[in-house]
Amino acid sequence: MSLCFALSRLTVPLVAVLVAPVLAVVASADPVAAPGAVSGEAAASSAAVRFGKPVVVADKTSETEQVVANPDGSFTSTSSLRPVRVREGGEWVPVDLTLERRADGTVGPRVAAVDLRLSGGGAQSPLVVVADGGREVGLGWQGSLPAPVLEGPTATYPEVLPGVDLTVTADVEGFTQLLVVKSREAGENPALDTILFTSHRRDTTVAGGEAGLQVRSSDGQLVFSGDASRMWDSADRQAEMGVAVTDASIAISPDQGFLADEQTSYPVYVDPSYYATGRKSHHVMVQSAWPTAPNYDQTGGDLGDLKAGYVCEATCFNSHSYVEMATDGMPGKFVHSATLAMTVVKSHDCGGAGPTELWRTDGIGPATTWANQPVWREYQSESNQTNNPTYCPDPNGGGTEFVVTNAVALAAANGWMSVTFGLRARMRRMTPTGVGST
Repeated sequence: MSLCFALSRLTVPLVAVLVAPVLAVVASADPVAAPGAVSGEAAASSAAVRFGKPVVVADKTSETEQVVANPDGSFTSTSSLRPVRVREGGEWVPVDLTLERRADGTVGPRVAAVDLRLSGGGAQSPLVVVADGGREVGLGWQGSLPAPVLEGPTATYPEVLPGVDLTVTADVEGFTQLLVVKSREAGENPALDTILFTSHRRDTTVAGGEAGLQVRSSDGQLVFSGDASRMWDSADRQAEMGVAVTDASIAISPDQGFLADEQTSYPVYVDPSYYATGRKSHHVMVQSAWPTAPNYDQTGGDLGDLKAGYVCEATCFNSHSYVEMATDGMPGKFVHSATLAMTVVKSHDCGGAGPTELWRTDGIGPATTWANQPVWREYQSESNQTNNPTYCPDPNGGGTEFVVTNAVALAAANGWMSVTFGLRARMRRMTPTGVGST
């Protein structure tokens, strides 16, 4: 069975119920309202027991992590793959990527983990800029831009070339920019032979290579990463593009054979993107049809969802996905239970196929590809959840949970700062030698 799990849409939370080594449990009928958050695990636990309600451990809250003290003396730790809250004005507020027009004429998301600025139209500002910690990187368009049409997290600049729209979609840590080539006729435009984006930089340098676009600060620290080598069609057929990076620009050269191929299903999408680096949790999706593709922490286009399983569409290929979750709050705790929650956004089968397995694996990094995967260590659990919006929509939205208690307990016992999980379909296919493979 082949499954797509939501990554960009949801948080992929790791939820662990922990028991501290020593906890005092004292009941109280105090009529004073329970506090929402208290600093310190001991103080939060005492408050939870006293008021009989969960209390957030304030100093354990971050953009991706939250610890809650429970009335029974245990703690629930929730670690998300990507930021779900942002500190604003001394308060934590939920991420909201809805784009809105600002007083200075630019466009940006309501709440994101980075500063993201999009052009409001015209030629006076870059197309899009992402900033973090005073460092900036972005892309500019050659010529004047039309005013964007805003819908949720996406800004569409219509007809930047005949039959070609330009879209920018806000991400919690960056952006995806797409050129949408809407028809075969539009794909024949010589302007698509090479597309030049000017580079916006502040206290950064941009370089290209096998690992994609890498943006470093003046002291050499990797602060943003990106990709400008991918294009795909509406049937998920993919092709690689040529990329030339200079101090002043990024030039991409779409595959002209792909654009002209009669099997190509339009619209076709061309994808340069940037994301902030340096967070605690990471992910990568690898596929057998593209054995050396560097997809580490990429969320643009179809990389916005994790995938697992074997599927035949325009071509046949297998997919594995890996997620690295932070466990730095686990050492010294007894792990009572732990689950990894995901949402199946599309299954290629409606029933009868094998389950999707979750394993603990060795770590991942920028060099992880289909041809260079980590070792699969211990099986954790599996799911038979299906959800196909067209043929068999799940009434509960495709939500599923994997039990990962053993892996998180290992992390707690060994003082690991993170644990990596791998998703793959349990299935056997006959190879030419007659030996089953996964």
